[in-house]
Amino acid sequence: MRNLLVLIAGFTTLSAMYTPWSLWGDIEFRLVDLPFWYGYPVLVLVMVLAARWSRVAAAVSGAVTLAVAVALYLQYDNAEVLFPGGPVPAVVPAPGPGGTMAVVGVLAFWVLLALRRAAPAGATDRPR
Repeated sequence: MRNLLVLIAGFTTLSAMYTPWSLWGDIEFRLVDLPFWYGYPVLVLVMVLAARWSRVAAAVSGAVTLAVAVALYLQYDNAEVLFPGGPVPAVVPAPGPGGTMAVVGVLAFWVLLALRRAAPAGATDRPR
């Protein structure tokens, strides 16, 4: 179960970086096109590193990562940022799957933290 969650958390977190977060007709905007995009990968790194140090720090950094992902996700229709000084396509923007993948990655990470807390000391998924 844990190995599957690790794969889900890692895949969704990394995929979120390269999956469109905003769709304007045929135009796709990935994470790097959104304002303050660099906050998300930095916070993901802090979240993962904090998990090695403290569960509380990992949970808090996960909450901040989730908040940043949601804040970026809500910028999907910000035409001033996505089309600075240029014409804006006459289409209705839609959120892409990138933000959802980021949220799923953080939630899977939190489940891993909860399972780690529930496991007895020294217990692993690896056979001996």
